[in-house]
Amino acid sequence: MSRSAAPFPLSRRGFLSGVSVTAAGAVLPRSSAARTASGPVRVLAQDGQWPPALREHLARDHGLVLDVTVAATPDEVMDRVRRSTLDGAPASDRRHAPFDVVCLDLETVGDWTAGGLLSPLPADMPVAWKGVLAAHGALDARGRARFLPLSLGLDVLFEMGPDMPEPIAGPGGQSGGPPSWSVLLDPALKSRVTLDPDGAVWLALRLTDPDGRGLEAARRDKEAAQDLFRAVDGTLAPWRRQADSLWTDTATFFDGLAKARREGAGRAGLAWDVLIRHLARAWTETDPIHAVVPAEGSRAWLDGLGIPVNAPASETARRLLSVLAAPDMQATRSSITGALPAVPAAWPLLDASDARWTKQVLSDGGGLTRLWFPPPLTGPALEAFGDSRDRFEFA
Repeated sequence: MSRSAAPFPLSRRGFLSGVSVTAAGAVLPRSSAARTASGPVRVLAQDGQWPPALREHLARDHGLVLDVTVAATPDEVMDRVRRSTLDGAPASDRRHAPFDVVCLDLETVGDWTAGGLLSPLPADMPVAWKGVLAAHGALDARGRARFLPLSLGLDVLFEMGPDMPEPIAGPGGQSGGPPSWSVLLDPALKSRVTLDPDGAVWLALRLTDPDGRGLEAARRDKEAAQDLFRAVDGTLAPWRRQADSLWTDTATFFDGLAKARREGAGRAGLAWDVLIRHLARAWTETDPIHAVVPAEGSRAWLDGLGIPVNAPASETARRLLSVLAAPDMQATRSSITGALPAVPAAWPLLDASDARWTKQVLSDGGGLTRLWFPPPLTGPALEAFGDSRDRFEFA
């Protein structure tokens, strides 16, 4: 897909799988450390997580051949690993054969670790975000990581268009420090705001329950969950009145901004970083789109890899993760997938647009330090969150 094309409706992971920043037929730089091919590494993933260009690069330059099996959902990924790992000898069909590497995310890694499904990574393997991993149950009692973050994603406050009342993001908009999310409630922005319902509820939850104690109680107690999200609904009410539109997939987001751009109308709101970076590449310097991590922080997430216990090719699996952990390989992977590397040392190695974006949004002004990695939604909090999101979307 070209950089300027509007993607089909996709989730954040599906969008990344469809956006190839590397032009079709382009040849990636050859590593000086190419090795003789080893036996295939059996990988369990979701659709699009291992694009052909990435697999070809790993095979050609590192001798790492991947045999990728695709599962439909994260729950299916965990179920298949649990069956092949804990239910005795694998059946003769491939569905129950053990895997060497599995794709997972920060939201679920605690369940994987608690279930005894992941092997510890080597102590000498560089693992980013260890403090965040510890808070999400991804380290064992000896402090060894069981999850290697590869991609970082986040919500950002953005603005575009020539007729905005005043700069709220980007160069010139942060002289007095980062803005608050509440700038979107400025009366001058009435009917110029676009929001993602899911991200909006997380934002309101952060504003309503900044220390997370209410959410912790809501995960255990239904009444506490109802009380918390009743307060979240109250926080959201002025935001819903301010919004011109809600975007629920990539198509509605891009279509809405493209229409505003054609009309010369400004827009501001909340969006995933990958969407804004996509537009920053496609739009000219004379028609920029700016983003910032606001003062209250932005929701963030990590996607990555783990090695199941009893992985048949565990040594090769560890070598694959070591290769992918290196900053230069993280930058190469980003050039193929569009995903922001989890390792900040890789950001200066990105293409000019993304390197500039990460410097302005994350490195300068402390945006990186304001990221918030929410705990997983479980128990009564999960249902209450979904109800709040539906009320916001369909109000």
